[in-house]
Amino acid sequence: MKTIFFIFVVLATMFTSIAFAQSAVCDTETKKAKTIYDKCVKMSQTSTSSYTECLEKATSGLTKCAEKHKTPTTQVGSNQNKCFEEYKVQIAPVTSGHAKCTEEYKSSDYAKCLEKHQAQATQTSQVAANGYAKCQQEYQAKIAQTNPATKCLQEYQAQQAKADKDAASNYTKCIQEYQAQAQTQAAQIAQANKDAMSNYTKCMQEYQAQAAQIAAQASKDAASNSAKCLEEHKDQVSKVTSDYAKCLGEYKVLEDKAKSDLAKCQQEYKDLAGKAKSDYAKCQEEYQVQTNKCTQEYQIQAATSDLAKCSQEYQTQQAKADKVCPRPVNISELEERGDVYFMKNKPYSGKVNCSDCTECGYSCNVNMKNGKFHGEYSSGDEEGRVTGSFKDGKKHGEWKYYDEGSTRVEYYKDGELQ
Repeated sequence: MKTIFFIFVVLATMFTSIAFAQSAVCDTETKKAKTIYDKCVKMSQTSTSSYTECLEKATSGLTKCAEKHKTPTTQVGSNQNKCFEEYKVQIAPVTSGHAKCTEEYKSSDYAKCLEKHQAQATQTSQVAANGYAKCQQEYQAKIAQTNPATKCLQEYQAQQAKADKDAASNYTKCIQEYQAQAQTQAAQIAQANKDAMSNYTKCMQEYQAQAAQIAAQASKDAASNSAKCLEEHKDQVSKVTSDYAKCLGEYKVLEDKAKSDLAKCQQEYKDLAGKAKSDYAKCQEEYQVQTNKCTQEYQIQAATSDLAKCSQEYQTQQAKADKVCPRPVNISELEERGDVYFMKNKPYSGKVNCSDCTECGYSCNVNMKNGKFHGEYSSGDEEGRVTGSFKDGKKHGEWKYYDEGSTRVEYYKDGELQ
């Protein structure tokens, strides 16, 4: 934006050198320059307004484009859910169909024969599992006998189940007795625990050997029984297995179609979202082209229009004013004592040009009376411009702040914002 308002900035910077003449000639020429300057400012504001309208039009187009393509992009998740809902409807008959095929298969004598022998094999294998459980139970019971703390806990839990209010105190007492006993019988308890572990290990080894024999026999029986079922029902085996495969195959077609439709549905919405993003990206490019065009047109207009002529007219008039107006004193040449500025031990009265004072900003011109700011004031730099007036060192009257085409107005009375 700094480049866009270069004419405005040049005007603002130049105006900071306006001298408020002490002589009648200086005053007249300076007022002429200020009149021309004010005219240039109005022209600049009009030109800026056109530029703003151009940008607003481009921005409006981008906003509409974003709204148009927002829905397909943001609804991808819900659209995917829609695809899954359709898939669930299609796949439901497949799931129930698989169950139907299995039930038909199981109803055959051949399947019942296999199921019967499978149950027997499972029951046989359970013997080994029961043996492992028995070893575990025996070990835990033995440990409980040799560890009074376990007995204390069991008694406490039983008492709690009966809502015995003395359960906690009985448990504490039991544990204390156990601890006293443990100190005198630690060796015996350790040996008992060792024996319990030894017996548990021996028990597990015995059932492991037995389990291996049972598993081998179960495998042998399973093969034998399968062959037996095949022999007994050989007249229906081929048809049963064929019908089962055919039944599953029919539902496999439906399953494949459901999966294919799901993938197709998801891809359609994915493509739709991708196109929306692509279209919006094109809109962004068009917006950038349009804003660049607005800027270029504004710069050309500012450089070639009546505003440029006005700027030249102002520079010419200001040059005349500068020739007849005495040079302002730079504030650095004055001595500041409190809120009063002195020159050669006298409160200064006259024009001041300042570049480093808090009140003035970056660059300013103002009059002083009896060592205090008094009269019209102006300051400006690349960022903006300020105009106003002082009375006895305090802001007084109307103050205007210009910043890239916008204007803010404040009113002061004896330094107080109204």
